[in-house]
Amino acid sequence: MATDSSESAGTVGIPINMEKEKNTMRKLDIQKRYRHFKGFEVTILAVGTHTETEETMVVYSCYSFDGKSHKKDENGIYIRPLDMFLSEVDHEKYPNVKQKYRFEEIE
Repeated sequence: MATDSSESAGTVGIPINMEKEKNTMRKLDIQKRYRHFKGFEVTILAVGTHTETEETMVVYSCYSFDGKSHKKDENGIYIRPLDMFLSEVDHEKYPNVKQKYRFEEIE
């Protein structure tokens, strides 16, 4: 599996293999904060590869503003496929959402 060094992520220099991913126009930065279209914020911790499917996955932490985990996982660490993380919001399913992408970087 080849990786393109020009497609490296974040300050820790983890390469992302974008060859097999559908969404190659957006970059993902490790340790940056992103806002989910439903309003909660996440921090990207790492990018890895699924051992069975070789799908690129995003590892991130997600906490609400009161410091508690956003969902049921007590430690607030989640994994999502890279392609899904970078995908656009389904505006047919969520017509009132103004954000274009599922996760957008917070500047």
